[in-house]
Amino acid sequence: MHYLIKAAFMGFLLTASPHALMAQTAPTAVTISPAAKAAWGIDKSEISADADTLYGVLPNGMKYAIRRNNTPKGGASLRFRINVGSTAEEEDQQGLAHFLEHMAFNGSKRVPEGELIKILERLGLQFGPHTNAETGFGHTEYKLEMPKADNANLDTGLMLIREIASELTISQEAVDRERGVVLEDIRLRDNFGFRNFVKNLEFVLPGTPVVKRNFVGKAEVLKTAPAKRLRDFYEKYYEPKRSTLVVVGDFDPAMMETQIKARFSDWKAKNPVVGNPLDGKIDPNRPIDAMVNVDKEAETNVSVSFLKPFVQQPDTVAGRQTGVADELIISMLNRRLSRLVQKPDTPILGGSFNWSDSYNTAEVFGVSISSKDRNWKAAIATAEQELRRAFEFGFSQAELAEQMANYRKSSELNVTQWKTRSSGGFADGIMSTSEGDYVFSHPKGGYDRQEDLFAQLKLEDLNTRLRSYWGASQPLIYASHNEEIPGGRQALIDTWTASKAVKLSALSEAAVAKFAHTNFGAAGKIVMDKRIADMDVRTIKFANNVMLNLKKTDFTAGRIIVTVQTAGGAMPLLRQYPGADSFLSSLAQGGTTAHRRDELQSIFAGRTIAQSFSAGPNRYSSAAGSTQADLEAQLQLFAAYVTATGFRRDFEPRYVQNVERFVRQMDVSLGGVAGRELPGLLSNNHPLVRFAGKDALLARNFEELKPHVTKALQSGAIEIAVVGDLDEEKTIAAVAKTFGALPKRAAKMADPAAKEKVEFAKDRTTRTLVYNGKSELALAAAFWPAGDAHDIRRVMTLSLLSAVAQLKLNEVLREKLGATYSPNASYSPSSLFKGYGQFSMETTSQPGSLDLVLAEMDKIALDLINNPVSADAVLRARKPMVESMTQSKRDNGYWIGLIDEAQSAPKDLADARVQLSILESLTPADIQKAAATYLQPAQALRVKIIPNPDLNKK
Repeated sequence: MHYLIKAAFMGFLLTASPHALMAQTAPTAVTISPAAKAAWGIDKSEISADADTLYGVLPNGMKYAIRRNNTPKGGASLRFRINVGSTAEEEDQQGLAHFLEHMAFNGSKRVPEGELIKILERLGLQFGPHTNAETGFGHTEYKLEMPKADNANLDTGLMLIREIASELTISQEAVDRERGVVLEDIRLRDNFGFRNFVKNLEFVLPGTPVVKRNFVGKAEVLKTAPAKRLRDFYEKYYEPKRSTLVVVGDFDPAMMETQIKARFSDWKAKNPVVGNPLDGKIDPNRPIDAMVNVDKEAETNVSVSFLKPFVQQPDTVAGRQTGVADELIISMLNRRLSRLVQKPDTPILGGSFNWSDSYNTAEVFGVSISSKDRNWKAAIATAEQELRRAFEFGFSQAELAEQMANYRKSSELNVTQWKTRSSGGFADGIMSTSEGDYVFSHPKGGYDRQEDLFAQLKLEDLNTRLRSYWGASQPLIYASHNEEIPGGRQALIDTWTASKAVKLSALSEAAVAKFAHTNFGAAGKIVMDKRIADMDVRTIKFANNVMLNLKKTDFTAGRIIVTVQTAGGAMPLLRQYPGADSFLSSLAQGGTTAHRRDELQSIFAGRTIAQSFSAGPNRYSSAAGSTQADLEAQLQLFAAYVTATGFRRDFEPRYVQNVERFVRQMDVSLGGVAGRELPGLLSNNHPLVRFAGKDALLARNFEELKPHVTKALQSGAIEIAVVGDLDEEKTIAAVAKTFGALPKRAAKMADPAAKEKVEFAKDRTTRTLVYNGKSELALAAAFWPAGDAHDIRRVMTLSLLSAVAQLKLNEVLREKLGATYSPNASYSPSSLFKGYGQFSMETTSQPGSLDLVLAEMDKIALDLINNPVSADAVLRARKPMVESMTQSKRDNGYWIGLIDEAQSAPKDLADARVQLSILESLTPADIQKAAATYLQPAQALRVKIIPNPDLNKK
């Protein structure tokens, strides 16, 4: 948890985009019936539908789409959507669309209550990552990620979806048992972010269906609604003509179509209704208006919206090109904000422009600004003036050229990666077109339309289009603040009006500099070159001791991942400079000695280059997704961070403001208090683990840290890893010309944690912590000391034990007691500190239920100690782990994490070779023995985190 705190200060990655177009193999077109073309809107579109997707519609009106895809190999993704959500609810049904989503997993004609998840677990699906659902204003969608796409598994998946479609039992007993889970889901959403979303929606789109029927619903309805009212909603809206099934994966599409027809053709509507309850209307003549949302958990943010009535446009070439033009406008505006944010004297912390179609109700063009020092006036002025500056003076050709380059590169990458896109990505993309408003198409067509647009695009056309949005309606000004604003609504309007009187000037244009860090000396010589045969990993060492590890894959076409690890990091500094890890995590904000961060964005426009440089606990590190064509430039930037680090103080004012915000938020949120208190509590307040505190964070600066960082960067060992669609010889040459050309380094990675002794909390007294948020949400957790990550057999055994405990937590706390929404069991071994790690069970619940929850956790621990785990439980716990581990080996992320220190930490490779076989060999007796060793109740540290009772009195 300590490193979550550090992560909050990490700099944003700048990722330009992608790669040159690869030659495309012409797809074999599938035949689409006239009825399917009409149902999917293909017959009304000027755009060619994806030729590899089989579209269909059953006589009962259910649409389906099928696509063959082998990423991941052997798997499949299933999506089932009902085009209805909370806006269809009646007064006494508010929240029942979401409640019904829960009931889909709680009993049907062929699947007894409590068995659906177990069936999926036996197939290797884990509840959450592979089995999920969502309810929105206008749809409910069920998602399955099948690790194996054989006939038996696919048949089971289709059977379960067919049960959800029309065969749910929705018994009163099951509804009553699920109420607590649904209500807990509401409590989980009771945070500032969600409350602010609701308030903003009410202000911007008053009186519309999405305001009248929030998809979370009302607690008073959910507490008492009878099963009949859920069944009424189910029978009205779960019907074929509102439904779409999308199946993508490694299977025969013809076989899948036959199965779909066999499963779903007999589905008939019971009590269907006509119409789309989502549609709403706005007042286009609404005068300027404003609202202040006062919430003690809020940070100061202002959003300004301009609205046009929503009109569904046909799917045309011109329409899609207009969409590209709008994205360029938004990109140019956001680039201006990013420049403003990076100025030392800026009054804002962040901001973004946006454009969207909102819920079939309005086209919304807006801007959101987060201010420093709770300065809402500066946020309003910034929003007004940056909009007006663009309105009055327009954009420059240089601004447009930069964003066109970025857009082109992104489009090229989409084309290149199409053939290795994940099945889940395809399924989601196809499903997004299920209402027939536009068609799912190959990105090559989009690239060609974009290039046609770019060839004729005039800057003034974009300026005119911006003005048409900016002047389409009066501004709607919404501010969130943690205290009352004197004057309230009128003060916001007056501030906007006053800002309009400020005279503006056009932005000055600076020429784009040439990147200064390209020459690092003579290319390095290779002194060691080996291949690890069983993993097909190539390891190289240069004469200056820089290490390089390569893994060529075909998982994602045209894409590579590169990491650079330099010995050092924040840990050696923490005793003398507490909070150094948080401060140094934003090193990339300082750019290089020759270039500020903002300048680097322009230099690398249109290239897949990321600005990434931060301090981990024991390494300075950089990581980026790139391409072979851009790899050398990416390595030049990373080498510049090491050799010419830009220790600029202009970042520090923004850092101070972020610390202030971060610490305030910690105090008012359950997760914030957990992140602040638990690391120290679990480690006996060890100085390298505990949260440093606000004063320590604010005391840090580059002057005191620069000598220590510079010394490590100048001499520390360096290890580089590159994984993906790479050319080995070109990659080696690029590393040789950059890092291989540096002066000689240390040969081995230092281990600053080697002599540090961190022990689990000696005081096991139950602790009660308090957070100052206004909420009914609380947390109960039990922690046991469980050892570090260095014994792979222990790691795999305790990981399986945690999966078994997870099943029991779900069965007892969620399904039986309805006391929580998402309990969690986990094993967190330290890879840094010898002997240190925790096994935990934790969950959120109501404050009055925490003692009960902790007692049930103790019972589960004792049951695991005293009784062998059933073979079925072991299967349901282990199968998803095995499938996940197997599939991960077809992912670049897995390999970069494995080989980033393949030479300095070869044990990681040795562990990877055996972890799956160890997992598969573990027996119920092994699990019981581990429980007896690690889960003794007397060894547990129990923690309760509750909302401040004084702030939550009724």
